[in-house]
Amino acid sequence: MANQKNNKGQVNVEEVVTQSEVFIIKNRKAIIGGVIAIILIVGGVLAYKHLYADQREEKSQVALFKGEEYFRNGNYEAALNGDSLGYIGFLQVTEQYSGTKTANLAKAYAGLCYKNLKDYEKAIEYLNNFNGNDQMVAPSILGAIGNSYAELDQLDKAV
Repeated sequence: MANQKNNKGQVNVEEVVTQSEVFIIKNRKAIIGGVIAIILIVGGVLAYKHLYADQREEKSQVALFKGEEYFRNGNYEAALNGDSLGYIGFLQVTEQYSGTKTANLAKAYAGLCYKNLKDYEKAIEYLNNFNGNDQMVAPSILGAIGNSYAELDQLDKAV
């Protein structure tokens, strides 16, 4: 009796294997196409990230560097709009390198430059476009937005 149960178990396994083989044979082209599509998608994503996005991020960081120096020294106009020596300015960094982390940071710098230049409406615009998720920068930006609203006597929005 135990032998009969084992035989039935083996038959079921053999049937499942046979059915799987039949399925694979019938759908071979679709399976191969699906695997190739997955490989191409993964390869495309990796190529985009390593051959394009990473290099673009690096170039944007180089472009931002001089502006940070101008910003620290209080030369907000040069930090914002660039200089005659090749620095393009925070505004151009946000446009030329949109979608990068550096362009996002350039929005914050641009907003702070406008705030220091007393152009509070543009400051609010750029600061609101900054997308920060950290514990250090995001609260400071939120405070700068509130201060800009307060300077415009829009105290209801400043809080």
